[in-house]
Amino acid sequence: LSLRLVDAPTSIPTNTLFRVSAELEMASEEELPPFDLVLMRDGLVAQKRLIQPGKGTRVWLESFQVSEPAEGVRQYTVQFLPPTAPGLKCANSIASTTVQVSSEKELRILYVQGALTWDYKFAAWALKGDPSVRLTGLTRTSRQSIFRQNVETSDELLRGFPTTMDEIAPFRVVVLANLSPADLAPAQQELLARFCGELGGGVLMIGGPATFNPAWQGSRLEQVLPVTFASSAGVQGLDRPFNWRPTEEALRHPLFQLAGDRSSREIWSRLPPFLQYGRVNAPKPGAMIWVEHPEDEGPVGKRILMASQRFGAGVSAVICVQNFWRWRLARESETQYFDRFWRQLLRFLSEPSRQEIVIQLADQELRPEADVRVTVEKKPLPSDLPGPPQRFLLKIAETERNVFEQSLELTPGRPVETSFRADKAGLYRITVMDAQKKVVGSRSVEIRDFNVEFAQTARNMETLRQWASLSGGLAFAVEDCPSGASLVARIREKVEEARRFRPLRQPAGVNVWTLLLVAGALAGEWTLRKRWNLR
Repeated sequence: LSLRLVDAPTSIPTNTLFRVSAELEMASEEELPPFDLVLMRDGLVAQKRLIQPGKGTRVWLESFQVSEPAEGVRQYTVQFLPPTAPGLKCANSIASTTVQVSSEKELRILYVQGALTWDYKFAAWALKGDPSVRLTGLTRTSRQSIFRQNVETSDELLRGFPTTMDEIAPFRVVVLANLSPADLAPAQQELLARFCGELGGGVLMIGGPATFNPAWQGSRLEQVLPVTFASSAGVQGLDRPFNWRPTEEALRHPLFQLAGDRSSREIWSRLPPFLQYGRVNAPKPGAMIWVEHPEDEGPVGKRILMASQRFGAGVSAVICVQNFWRWRLARESETQYFDRFWRQLLRFLSEPSRQEIVIQLADQELRPEADVRVTVEKKPLPSDLPGPPQRFLLKIAETERNVFEQSLELTPGRPVETSFRADKAGLYRITVMDAQKKVVGSRSVEIRDFNVEFAQTARNMETLRQWASLSGGLAFAVEDCPSGASLVARIREKVEEARRFRPLRQPAGVNVWTLLLVAGALAGEWTLRKRWNLR
């Protein structure tokens, strides 16, 4: 008799019914006597149930229905009291899980697809165990029609993808699946960038080669995501089965912790193999690489399969795997881990939108040796009482060096603007702390050093590559050659290629003088024929 695991929503609103489920397993040729299954909340007994196990070999769930009236983190532990039976062996009799109780009523996710796929269905199944998450689907079924799922009102998303901040604001995370560049207009990409950077929303892009299309290069969406897009589909012949390999940082992060009684490395090593993936070039500064391809090499190491980064006030992420739902459907996989990962991933992407402080950058050119204008605003909350402004501390750091500090007095709903000097290019971290030194708001900003003349050139790499092809030269983005050594290697490859395909030598006698002699002879013949009236 064994208690395999305990499962519950990772986060739940106050005064909402949810279930704490225990997965039990038994194997017995004889009838097992009844036993007690106990649910403990923060170490104290909350509920007890008498279980009639019967006999045979089976795996089943026993659930406790609970509700939490106050916010906080609660630990739920399920334990069974072994019955008295000769020869009974108990592999495991206790397991625990934690639940974050918050005051939020609902976390809304917008799942956008370029065509009907299985991804939305399996994501919806995964989120059924978390009643506070509401998944809304928006699928393009043809050029002129869309399919809406789980909308709140009859006119919500009636015209398709949101076109204004008011339409996209109710959602905390936007998932883009099976989309091509033609499915997302520049104005819609700009709206997504504002949704992530200003509202603190999460943006997730998931799919394979069709989704991670080279045509995204230089787009506004590429600026939001944590990776740069590859200029081509990549090396052919590598789309064979491969395994999901999380990095060491991922295995230590709470996002990848799927069970309390088993190691993350063991769980992730049992995922089924996948078949296709979208190739991206390299991570951006400040991006966190979660999963890498075990074999495929990119410009700066193994190809990235999953990564995330802070973008403005929000978080963006990519999962470069086609048919990610195969994990849940595979015979050898355990569905509760797939479900828990999806719930934790969406919570991770939505977390910045719950920040008390909103940090925004004015519309400006971010470049070195310039003043960067920052606007800080405290969100109005129902718990706020009328009174004097609250004092906060604004800190700005470049790498690990503090470059700016300022005390701010904030009143809910009234933004305060300040500025700091960005002396050099790099990644700057903006943090706001309250009087207890608790971080209540943060975001990052990247200062780039670029030549204004080439700003448009960088967005038009395809034209440059065509000119380079005609002239026998090279054209590539700086991300493709992050070091001088790789740049020299690319040039050497081009030189060797030119040597291998050098044109044949000219035959003897073929030169400028020969051509002039032939041209003169033809001109003399034409003159004589005209003088002698020869036709």
